[in-house]
Amino acid sequence: MPDEGNISEILMKVRRVVDARFGGDIRAAFDHYDTNRNGLMSMSELNALLADAGVGFWLTRWSWVNGVAHDLDANQDGRVSWAEFEDRFRRV
Repeated sequence: MPDEGNISEILMKVRRVVDARFGGDIRAAFDHYDTNRNGLMSMSELNALLADAGVGFWLTRWSWVNGVAHDLDANQDGRVSWAEFEDRFRRV
């Protein structure tokens, strides 16, 4: 499991993607990766976000996804809601 330092570094990489591709609009980024349009980012959708942020490579990325999901998914339901995503990124 990634430690807090790793998580912070990953979230900064994600923040750079949000800034570069979505003009800093975290809601637009969330909506883009929420391909099911259900207000919940699945682990595969989170994987796509981390891939775009340059986190890991195909073999290791799922480990990073699990660590980031654990950090973002406050209610531990296996998905990241908009509220959970927004709350964490407001602190980055």
